[in-house]
Amino acid sequence: MAQFGWRAALFSPAMVCCCVASLLACSLYGSPTALREQEQGVSPKQLPQAGGLGRMLGEQVMQNPALWLMGLNYFGVSMVRTCLSDWTSVFLLEAKGIPLTVSARCLFFMEVGGFAGSLVAGAVSDRLYQGRRGPVVCICTFLLVPTLLLLTVLKSTFSIQLAYCALGCCAFPVHVLLGLFSREVVPPGVSSSAGGFVKCIAQVGGACAGYPLGLLQQNYGWNGVFTALALVSGLAAGVAAPLWNQTAQLRITSRNGTVADFQAMQKGMKHKSS
Repeated sequence: MAQFGWRAALFSPAMVCCCVASLLACSLYGSPTALREQEQGVSPKQLPQAGGLGRMLGEQVMQNPALWLMGLNYFGVSMVRTCLSDWTSVFLLEAKGIPLTVSARCLFFMEVGGFAGSLVAGAVSDRLYQGRRGPVVCICTFLLVPTLLLLTVLKSTFSIQLAYCALGCCAFPVHVLLGLFSREVVPPGVSSSAGGFVKCIAQVGGACAGYPLGLLQQNYGWNGVFTALALVSGLAAGVAAPLWNQTAQLRITSRNGTVADFQAMQKGMKHKSS
């Protein structure tokens, strides 16, 4: 942006997205099963009838308490993430006197922290908690509370950047794991609908980071905004607590299995060949 203006900052990621989308359209299949069916010339399975599908969505998705808890947790985390992405430049300039270039660096460190935190959270969920996502979701959401409150009192640029990195480490794993978690607690036929249902509630939380938080800032300042976000994060962590011992309804080893599932498959194949 400093070299070529703000238009270049929009056109560049747009071109990258077009290239990646073209690559995916040419090479990506829905699942290994879909690839085998296409190579063998097998016609895809017919979808359930409208009445059966609607009844299944109502029973397995809309009436599933675990999905509602995930959605409420995702609501709070999405509000925090969207607020940080949308309001950081204004917040740091007004409250900390930090220029736009440094604000962009803070957002960069938040994304880097999210990348690292997502990898660690996935490994911890698979290996330490034997595939349970609830403990990691609950812990990461709760850790947002002290980090958000600490951000209001930090002064140095370096410590603020570290705080943003920590926020990314805590917020992004919830986003990654809930997408998988919501599909694990329902039958395979409605897994995408379950993920969309949880994501829909999250979008409402992201929308609340706009005008409602802007109105809150006008009346109570930035300390009021971040105190409210910390409160929302604490409530979201409490909502996720009942999911602590929730396990997958069905292990799908062909596409959504854990690392342990694939290792077991490989050992079984080696044993048969020997």
